[in-house]
Amino acid sequence: MKLCRSLILAGMAASVCIGLAGPSAAFICPDPTSRRAEILNHFVSITNSEASYIVVLGTVTVTGAERQRNGVASLPMQVQGVQLGASGFGQSVTYNFERRVICDQLPGDPGDCSVGYADRETDILLFLRRTGGGLVLDHQVCGGTAFGQIDDRLRAAVEACHVQGVCR
Repeated sequence: MKLCRSLILAGMAASVCIGLAGPSAAFICPDPTSRRAEILNHFVSITNSEASYIVVLGTVTVTGAERQRNGVASLPMQVQGVQLGASGFGQSVTYNFERRVICDQLPGDPGDCSVGYADRETDILLFLRRTGGGLVLDHQVCGGTAFGQIDDRLRAAVEACHVQGVCR
């Protein structure tokens, strides 16, 4: 049986399938009706969250080495791009953040946990959560907090959702 899960590699969504031995080991994420719907649904969920987020579209670069501590794998990164504001994407920004994966929330052996990344990715839409220690890009097994290959139509859809409240 195969285990398929969505990983975010330096902000770029990639599908990874891992073979498992045993029928009870299956983990399947629901297939969203469209990528646009997945992004807009995530945007709506963060606006309804008690946590504070910033939304940035830009280029993501790895700035340090991956480390693991207390069951959490993390990787320091940086994004340079434009931040979503009152009138859409506009203000140029550079933010340092941490890509974080809670290992025991992943299927499989928590000892094999890794953040996974590529050195540099462009056109990435990030939903960065504010914490007392800085900005964090959280890993989610189904769905994500980072989306790659954002074109003009997806960018306009996120802006319309934020500025006009039209999230379709």
